[in-house]
Amino acid sequence: MKNKHRLTFIILLIASFLIVVSIFKSRTENKIGDNASSKTKIESEEIKKCEKYLEKLDSIKLTSEWKLLKCGLWQNKYGEIGFKTHSVICSDGQVIAETYITKFGFNENPPLKNIIDTATFRELGNTFYKDKNHIYHHYSMSDGGSFYVFDKADYQTFQILGDCYAKDKNHIFEMRAGILKNVDYKTFKTKKGLTGCVAKDKNGFIIWGERVKIDEIEDEYLKRAVQELNKE
Repeated sequence: MKNKHRLTFIILLIASFLIVVSIFKSRTENKIGDNASSKTKIESEEIKKCEKYLEKLDSIKLTSEWKLLKCGLWQNKYGEIGFKTHSVICSDGQVIAETYITKFGFNENPPLKNIIDTATFRELGNTFYKDKNHIYHHYSMSDGGSFYVFDKADYQTFQILGDCYAKDKNHIFEMRAGILKNVDYKTFKTKKGLTGCVAKDKNGFIIWGERVKIDEIEDEYLKRAVQELNKE
C-alpha cells in the first residue's frame, strides 16, 4: 500500500514538473515574440524618423536651388560653392541623403568659394582634385566626410596611379592612408582595374596601402589581381 501511494506521489510530482516547464516555455516564447515585435516596431519608427529627416533635407536642397557647375562642383542661390557627397542618415544605412560640403575640413573651416578657382577646378581621380592653385582631397565617411587642401603633395609633380594611389616627386600616396612610408618609391607599381587596390614594389605586394604576404591572401579576386600585376 505504501509503495502504491509512493508511486502515485511520484507520478503527481512528475506531472506537476511537466506543467511548470510547459508554462515557463510558453511564457518565454511569448516574451521573445514580444521582444522581436517591439524591436521591429522600434526599427520601423526609426526608419520613419530618418525618412522625415531626409524629406527635410530634400526640402532645404530644393529651397537652396543647387545647380551643377561645369567644373563638377555645385552652387546655390546664395552663392555658396558645394562639393556634393552622400551621408548615411540611419545607422543601418537604409536611408542615404545627398549633402553638400561648403566649407573645408568637416564643414568648419573657410568656405570653398573663398579658395577654389571654379574655372580651373577638375577631378583627377582616386578622390583627388585640383585647380590652378591647389591639390584637393575628399575623405569619404558615412557623414559625408571632409574636403580639404591636400598640402602634403607637390603641386607640379602630383599624378594619379591606378585606382587608389597617387604620387609626386617625393612620396607615394594611398587615397585614404595618405603618405605611404612602407613602400619603395622607385619600384612602386600598380594599374587600373585591379580588385582591392593592389600594388607592388621590390619588397612584395601592397593592398590598400598595407604590406601583405601572397600566401596569406585567401580571396580569389585578390589572388587574380596579384597574378595580373605580377605579369607587368
